[in-house]
Amino acid sequence: MTTSPALKKLIKHTLIILLFIFSLTASSGQNNATKNDLTDLKLKGKIQSITDTYFKPIEKQSVYQTGDVIYKNLIHFDKDGNTDKFKKINYNTIINLDKTLTNKYKYDDKGNLIEWGIYYLNKLKDLFNYKYDSIGNLIEENTYTSNDILQRKRIFNYDNSANLIEEDWYTGSSNTITLKILYKYDDNGNEIEQTYYSSNGKISKCIFMYEFDNTGNWIKQTQYLDNVANNIRIHQIVYYPN
Repeated sequence: MTTSPALKKLIKHTLIILLFIFSLTASSGQNNATKNDLTDLKLKGKIQSITDTYFKPIEKQSVYQTGDVIYKNLIHFDKDGNTDKFKKINYNTIINLDKTLTNKYKYDDKGNLIEWGIYYLNKLKDLFNYKYDSIGNLIEENTYTSNDILQRKRIFNYDNSANLIEEDWYTGSSNTITLKILYKYDDNGNEIEQTYYSSNGKISKCIFMYEFDNTGNWIKQTQYLDNVANNIRIHQIVYYPN
């Protein structure tokens, strides 16, 4: 199974953007089906903070090691397992922005991110709008150009455990799916597989491998795209003292 360079770039971009969106909504949203933000993020124990870092993998003697940092964020939790401080570090590295670009966010009364604007020299470049279901799951993203033209639509579907299981991409106002992504999880809710089906017949698969700490939280995730390491993600977890 061969993946084109364009599809590889798309997959990498999609994974990081989804990480950013779901991190924002999980850390600010109000999900009635869960007890606090820690359970929203499927985390165990009394966690004080998590530093979440994406690295470019480097292969040395057939072993993948962490290379340059791609993306990094820091989340603080209070003793009740909730957070109101979401600090983005080196956010501009997500889509290779420079200092001339700024980002503006809008939230609804439940704390869900509903609009993300990217501005170049204070002029709107791209605008993302988001919709949610009754329990706070992101179900739709619409991307507009600076001229208010619909560029792309993404629809998200979930299982009964609120795990994202399917994502469909549409170009503009077309009803034809241009990309379908299917997600799989292990018994503990950790994502283990993504399969990409493009409209030209190309199929690609991402596999996720984990290392866990003694509490059962994963501290290292290695993503393989068609059997080649594509990203290494490290969780540096600080727990409250007993």
